[in-house]
Amino acid sequence: MKFLTKRTHKIEELARLALDAELYESPMWVMISAYRNVLANSDVAKSSEIIILQNDDERLIGAVYFNDKFADYFHWGINTMMYVRPAFRGKGHATSLIKQLNKRLNSRHFDGNLTVGYGVEGSNVFWYKMNQLNKTDETCRNVQFIP
Repeated sequence: MKFLTKRTHKIEELARLALDAELYESPMWVMISAYRNVLANSDVAKSSEIIILQNDDERLIGAVYFNDKFADYFHWGINTMMYVRPAFRGKGHATSLIKQLNKRLNSRHFDGNLTVGYGVEGSNVFWYKMNQLNKTDETCRNVQFIP
């Protein structure tokens, strides 16, 4: 597994990869808009984080998006969005993406809340588990998930 981040790619390239690979649940949901906003607005691009998980076969299997600066303006107050392809769910990939995001946010000295929305069935259980990470994982201690 490999993480594609702003350290390895331009943020616009990450957004394009995520769009082309359809790393979102539905074109009617907000995550696709987040990627498009990165491509359309340089201020959104500068303040966004996108981390894509690529498997050993170089298939893009999931992504996490974060932008705290424009969450209220563009995304109904949601600053964190997650997608993992259905065939890869339940295998720890989303947790790996969240831990990578937390490392990036910690390096930026972010100590706020990750606000999330309920998505597919079971996402509320997933976000509850992620909220428990701040009690057990050093990389996640400063972040609280608010569904």
